[in-house]
Formats: sequence, C-alpha cells, structure tokens
Amino acid sequence: MQYARTTDPSTSHEAAASIKNATRAQASVLDVFHDAISGMTDATLVDAYELNGYFPEQSQSGIRTRRKELVDAGKIVDSGQRIKLNSGRRAIVWQLARSERMQSQHRHQTRLHIGSSRSVDSPTLFSSTFSGLTTTPALRRATRCDA
Repeated sequence: MQYARTTDPSTSHEAAASIKNATRAQASVLDVFHDAISGMTDATLVDAYELNGYFPEQSQSGIRTRRKELVDAGKIVDSGQRIKLNSGRRAIVWQLARSERMQSQHRHQTRLHIGSSRSVDSPTLFSSTFSGLTTTPALRRATRCDA
C-alpha cells in the first residue's frame, strides 16, 4: 500500500517510509471503535485514542489516515449522521461496518469470571467514560503488544 502521493513533498515520502507496521496501527484504531458504544467523528476518535493510551502512539494525522484505510477496507463506514463541531463545520460520524459490529457485540458480551460464584460483564466492571464514549481498559491492555 502506498502511503504518500507522488505529488506529496519529500517529507511525506520520508514519513511514509517510516511506517513499519501500518496493520498494527490500523488494528489499534479499529480497537477504539470496538471499545466505543457509538460512532465517532475524527476528532472524537483522536481524543479517545490519545486519552486512553492505545498503542502504538500515532500522530493525529496518522490516526485519521488509519481510519481512512479502514473505511477503504470496509471495516468502518459513514453512519449517515453529521455533528456540528465547535468550528461550525459539520463532521461525519463513523461507525463499525455491520460485520465488525457483530464482532464487537460478541466482545462486549464476553463474561469475566471472578472466583467461582460470580460473573460480571467486562464493560460493567472495567468501563470508563469520556464524553459519552465508553471504553474497556481491560480490552485495550489486552490488545497492546511489544511487536
């Protein structure tokens, strides 16, 4: 996959060459959507990625680029909703594609067993909320690796 256009400046080509594992970066951006309870604009996606410590670290532009690649791959889709930003501009609300939503529902229904007598839904036990976005830190930690 080409990460810089032929018309881009040399610094863009250098940055594109420095991408070692775009697949891992895409998977982390996809994790943000799986951990969310609703769709997100690019601004919300970037905030959630940065505030919740997803790995690998990426620039805001890199996060938006990985989202675009996931749209091209059919894993993220335009929800049809638009939200007015503080700037007055409207932003697309992105969401998981249907096949990805089904996987996400399965992830959130997975139960954690505590001892032998209790079980608790993972989002209930480990959820944290950021501007209406619920994430599960346990899932984020589980997806991090030293690859």
